[in-house]
Amino acid sequence: MGNVKCHVTNASESLELMSQKEKLSIFYLNAHCYNVSQKDEEYRACLNEADMVLNDGVGVDIGSQLFGFRFHENLNGTDHNVRILEMAAQAGLRVYLLGAAPGIAITAAEKLCAKIPGLQIVGVQDGFFEDSQAVVREINDLKTDVLIVGMGVPRQEKWISQHFAQLDVKIAVGVGAFIDFMAGKFPRAPKMMINLKLEWMFRFLQEPKRLWKRYLLGNVMFFYYIIKNRLTHGESK
Repeated sequence: MGNVKCHVTNASESLELMSQKEKLSIFYLNAHCYNVSQKDEEYRACLNEADMVLNDGVGVDIGSQLFGFRFHENLNGTDHNVRILEMAAQAGLRVYLLGAAPGIAITAAEKLCAKIPGLQIVGVQDGFFEDSQAVVREINDLKTDVLIVGMGVPRQEKWISQHFAQLDVKIAVGVGAFIDFMAGKFPRAPKMMINLKLEWMFRFLQEPKRLWKRYLLGNVMFFYYIIKNRLTHGESK
């Protein structure tokens, strides 16, 4: 999509690739991520160097059409990360949760293990740490296979990219607020709003003071960047 790559795939194909590759970095691209990438070259490089970038949300779906293609389905992280963890449980892989406020990841781990039979969450760490090397050592010492990192965009992508070579994991995923959602900190949108592609509006109404710039001004900026990149780069290949 202009100067940012995003893979055209579906849920089953992406999970199959994850099961085949020895090591993968996986990020998501939504309208907010796209906006951040246009102002942050380091973050944009993280996206373009990642092994897999998955489309998340109605914004990038509409934007893709301006570049002459369409995504097969919406791979929003709230749903697709659960699929990744279900795959991990079936394969006997060990999972580590990194991110969110103190105490949140522990609650999320408990609820995820209750939700997904056989899921092994071997460690958790909140996102408020100073010694990254100590975190990397713990992740490796626990023989982690799947690393779930929820520290917000662009911090989580930069952290994964900076430490990926040191991490002895099979999969590292940047998941945004997924850990918060799984802990029950924020309720999920009603099914009707999800089907109508209005989940973003439900999320905005939960935290309007914090999210108004992202969703109101951000939507305008997203289409500005999309049109600008379409004129500059032409259709995507």
